[in-house]
Amino acid sequence: MNSRIDAVNGRRAGRLWPAALVLLLLCLALPVAVRALTWKTETVDSAGYVGYYTSLALDAAGRPRISYRDDTNLDLKYAAWNGTSWVVETVDSAGNVGVHSSLAVDAAGRPRISYYDATNDELKYAAWNGTSWVVETVDS
Repeated sequence: MNSRIDAVNGRRAGRLWPAALVLLLLCLALPVAVRALTWKTETVDSAGYVGYYTSLALDAAGRPRISYRDDTNLDLKYAAWNGTSWVVETVDSAGNVGVHSSLAVDAAGRPRISYYDATNDELKYAAWNGTSWVVETVDS
């Protein structure tokens, strides 16, 4: 039998080789993995004072969607990444709206937004029905 024993820890010297190889590969791959985890930032909307009271949700494909307030026009806005660019639209512009927005995406991939209407002191709900936004008052 030709088994060489490591004098330091009593293990077979040959068993350390796979662990050392894995450690070496991790050390080589780690800088690549860290670079892949860097943040990517983009300007979604820059028309006036926008981006207040934001809420973020991801659709089933992992694409971001954002509801937010346009403080210049006092509107509720919605932005969706279509895979190539941001599509931005106004959801509600009736008065001082869009405060404290909260966004969710339903099972069909359609956005749903709750928010505060400061003009009428009301809680509102906006839902995309596939062709337009349907806005209703939840509580007044």
